[in-house]
Amino acid sequence: MKLRSLCLTILLLTLCPGGSQPLWGQAPAVDAAKVKTRRPDAAKKTDAPDPFLDPASGRFSLNRTLEFAKQLAQGNYGNRARLFQAYEKRGVDFPGSPANLQALQSAGAEPDFLNIIKRIALPYVPPAPTVVTTGTIVVSCVPSPASKPFSGSPECEIALGKRAPVATRDGKFTFEGVEPGEVALEVSKAGFVTQSRSVRVQARSISAPAITLEPNAETRIVMGKSWLAEVWKALGAGDRGAGLQEISASGSATLFDTAGADSRWDIVAKLSEKATSTLELKFPAGQSAMTLECRVGASCRLNKASGGFGGRGKRKIPLSDDDASILLKEFRRIHLGNMISRLTGPEVRVTSSDTRPSGVRSIQLESNDETYEVEVGVNMLIGSVLAKSKLGGDSYQVVYADYVKLAENAQYPRRTETRLQTGKRGIRIEFAGPVTRIG
Repeated sequence: MKLRSLCLTILLLTLCPGGSQPLWGQAPAVDAAKVKTRRPDAAKKTDAPDPFLDPASGRFSLNRTLEFAKQLAQGNYGNRARLFQAYEKRGVDFPGSPANLQALQSAGAEPDFLNIIKRIALPYVPPAPTVVTTGTIVVSCVPSPASKPFSGSPECEIALGKRAPVATRDGKFTFEGVEPGEVALEVSKAGFVTQSRSVRVQARSISAPAITLEPNAETRIVMGKSWLAEVWKALGAGDRGAGLQEISASGSATLFDTAGADSRWDIVAKLSEKATSTLELKFPAGQSAMTLECRVGASCRLNKASGGFGGRGKRKIPLSDDDASILLKEFRRIHLGNMISRLTGPEVRVTSSDTRPSGVRSIQLESNDETYEVEVGVNMLIGSVLAKSKLGGDSYQVVYADYVKLAENAQYPRRTETRLQTGKRGIRIEFAGPVTRIG
């Protein structure tokens, strides 16, 4: 053992002179001059690649790019060059569409970053133009001209097909995206008749139906009452026509008998409901022929002058006493003052009204015995009255024309004419001189 220990000590002193540690596992010294230089490209790589710069990490999405843009704008991203390099290497997975570029600008993308995105973005293909396959309907609705003062609001309600009804604005409403074909349209308004019609719709075209609404029965009655009030005011008729019942005038009278033959006379008329009324007929030569005298509370009487209807000896007037009496009585009954009194009676009521294409207004009234259709001109003066009996009597029409002004702004027609519709008998009175009030 002692000999073995001695041998180990001698060995250590030989290997480690001066007490140094042995170079366990160390390669022996190499002469640098004898070492051959290796090419750089042959050197062994020891650094791992940066995943952020590696194309294998995939393209950047739009959402991530927006986040980077915000960080750059806020100064919260450190290595701009590294970020830009990563985008150059990896690219993006979205197109450079106007919408995407606008989103990046809104996020605060700086110009350099935005230019990189524009260059590396996927190609942008604009969408194909949308092919319009539907049509448009522009509906307008207005009350009929004469009913406008009674229509209230100008708006109406429109229902198109199965769509919920909608209210117009300024009388119009536009329906868009309507499928081509026939579609039902319904227009309604309070106080007016609901109208329905079918509208043809074509793709990429506009249909513009204009609906004129007609008043319903209730509104027509309101219109008629309002128009009559204007008529009485324009005529200056007073209470139930009293202002036009006391009249004095002269002119001519043409009487038509049952055969339709006419004879012309001079006439002097004094019409009164308070005193005796007289209608005096004369031959043009001046000889008095007959006078119809009607006393208050009594029946009328026809007084004939001497010589009868002969006139100038041999001439015979084709007019019987009955015809003369009937026609003169008829004129007294239907002259304007008395006609207004009948039309304003307590039992008379307005049943409807209408407007003709010519602008003439028609007002329908009804009493217990008769129906009346009163035509009123644009000047609100009565043009005619058509009366029909409800009891089987004759129907007749009276025409009033050529109005003249009387005192106190009243107006009276110079010409009054009536024909019984069941025959040819009739009378035409034309006042040539002044028409004055009595009393």
